[in-house]
Amino acid sequence: MEIMKTSLQNNIRLTWQMAYVALIKNFLSAEDVLNYIEPSELSGLDADTISSLYSTAEESKEAFLKTVKKIIGDISEEDMRKCIEKWSLAYLKDIYLSDQSIREKLHQIANVWAMFDYPEDWKNIIYYMPVTGNEMTSELTLYRDFEEFVNRQDEIMTRE
Repeated sequence: MEIMKTSLQNNIRLTWQMAYVALIKNFLSAEDVLNYIEPSELSGLDADTISSLYSTAEESKEAFLKTVKKIIGDISEEDMRKCIEKWSLAYLKDIYLSDQSIREKLHQIANVWAMFDYPEDWKNIIYYMPVTGNEMTSELTLYRDFEEFVNRQDEIMTRE
């Protein structure tokens, strides 16, 4: 999955906080951040900071990450959690909007579940997780649960 496709399709504004989280989680490279950061985010910086961004991007990811950290300052656990949730929803929406078969989508969901450290609330949409009771779960049922999950998460994000 190409992350910028995800980001752009799902209207994620690439702010410095979103970029910082994406860099830590290896969703984006320094080059991606510089190419796709919101113009308003760059225009708020002085020339020295912008110069530092470009020079550290060429130096190393760690150096670039330190520069971004200087821009955002401290990021609270709550802000970090919100950014991660936005990225996870973007990935799920990208899967949802893809032309893949239901089976391929269910496998992609499981891959993304791992990328986000196995969120508990995703268990019902993971194809290899056991179901409760004696129910048999078809791929179509799982996919419908996935659709409902994405729509529910999207509603929550819209309210925040």
